[in-house]
Amino acid sequence: MNPAGYSVFGLKTTQTADFQSKIGLKMDRKYKNEGFSNLKIKKSEFERFRKFSRRLGKSNSMTLSLMLDFFERFKISPEEDIGDNMVTLEKRLGKRINALIAILKSIERTQTLPTFAIVKSFLEGFGESEEAPKFVERNRQQRSLEEELEQMKKMRQ
Repeated sequence: MNPAGYSVFGLKTTQTADFQSKIGLKMDRKYKNEGFSNLKIKKSEFERFRKFSRRLGKSNSMTLSLMLDFFERFKISPEEDIGDNMVTLEKRLGKRINALIAILKSIERTQTLPTFAIVKSFLEGFGESEEAPKFVERNRQQRSLEEELEQMKKMRQ
């Protein structure tokens, strides 16, 4: 306990703005008007928590709030082994992906391939018509450049 009656992590704090500005205590804006409360934890755990808070760059209050929000949001307990949850999640995703692949194969088999066969037979039948083509390309003789120039001179005269 330091002389001003302040103990880190909310143990017996003096709540004057003057004292807080002297020690450089940064309050979170959301909790600015709230007071502190006592919480007794072992010194070793407190030091671990304090290092964790500093690594996050948050105050002790905000770090604790974030941790509680995390556990509530994901509906997990700190006592649970997250590895089991991840393995289970991975298996579920694998099963869902296999189901999706089966659905796509079914769609291909029942919709895409029959449609392709119909279009293919239509196009094959279209090419077998007995009518004479409407447009026929004329066969032009291959002439040299000199022959082309002579032909153009004759047309100008």
